[in-house]
Amino acid sequence: MVYYVEDDTNMRELTVYALTQASIEAKGCASDAEFRRACRERVPSAVLLDIMLPDTDGLAILARIRGTRELCDVPVMMLTAKDTELDAVRALDGGADDYLAKPFGMMEMVSRVRALLRRSARGAVDVAECLTVGVLEL
Repeated sequence: MVYYVEDDTNMRELTVYALTQASIEAKGCASDAEFRRACRERVPSAVLLDIMLPDTDGLAILARIRGTRELCDVPVMMLTAKDTELDAVRALDGGADDYLAKPFGMMEMVSRVRALLRRSARGAVDVAECLTVGVLEL
């Protein structure tokens, strides 16, 4: 499940539609509060974040994600109208895995999300594949 936190209804719905059409399960969240509720119900595979939100700055959400045990390894891509190099550097240095400035092409965005999901899947360890003997875990 990919969550997209975006207050612009049209942008959120179009992006979720594009992801869904590409066979990527996605859900839009209009606010940080809605995103928090969604994360309590289900940990996402990836998060797409706008920076300028009405209730919380997207960079603050990013910092909270990186500081939360259940979410810290979830890949995050910023999708934002803030298009300066400094904005991108702040987000990437703050823990974002990718940064895409608006307006963006839907096909490129879908490809970038697929890349995030591929990279995060490589690092995932299936608990069933672990072997534990006493305190030793392989």
